[in-house]
Amino acid sequence: MLKKWGYFLDGVVITLIVLWTLFLVTHSPESVIEIIGVTNGFLATFLVALLGGLATITFISIFPTLISLAAAGLNPFLLGLAAALGMTLANILFHFFGVRGSNLATAGMQKQLDHLMAWIKRSPDWFLPITIFIYIGFTPFPNNVLTISTGLIGCPYKKVLPPLFLGNLALMTITTYLASIGYAIITG
Repeated sequence: MLKKWGYFLDGVVITLIVLWTLFLVTHSPESVIEIIGVTNGFLATFLVALLGGLATITFISIFPTLISLAAAGLNPFLLGLAAALGMTLANILFHFFGVRGSNLATAGMQKQLDHLMAWIKRSPDWFLPITIFIYIGFTPFPNNVLTISTGLIGCPYKKVLPPLFLGNLALMTITTYLASIGYAIITG
């Protein structure tokens, strides 16, 4: 029964994201803002980032939202901030799943996790935060892979959360600034 609910919720999230993306594709950026309003644009960005961040495949759904709303003239930094907050909340949930799921690891897997954590502890203090920031902020890979992994090896939230948020903020803000600049160049 629980598995059926999971499939149902996955279907609802994917359907909402597809409908939202179709809405963005079929309307000009200016008309999107006329329809939903400026304040709702930031709220929509947060929700799309949160829901998209909860699914490994649909995390890319935030990019059409950012591009459309930045092209419509919304503040790129505030859009990036709203998206970063939504993505980070979703990422924290996956870190939590990793922490809770670590006790389910087989003996062989636990040995590998312990080895990885020992290696991280031997590395300089700056290594993990910088690695998280670069991975989240400058690679196209899903954040869930990293956040589940840091949870599995027992990295504390206080070491993971700041670079995770800053990486999300960097990626989302860079995307919105480039979108607004690109739209201005294209439309003259």
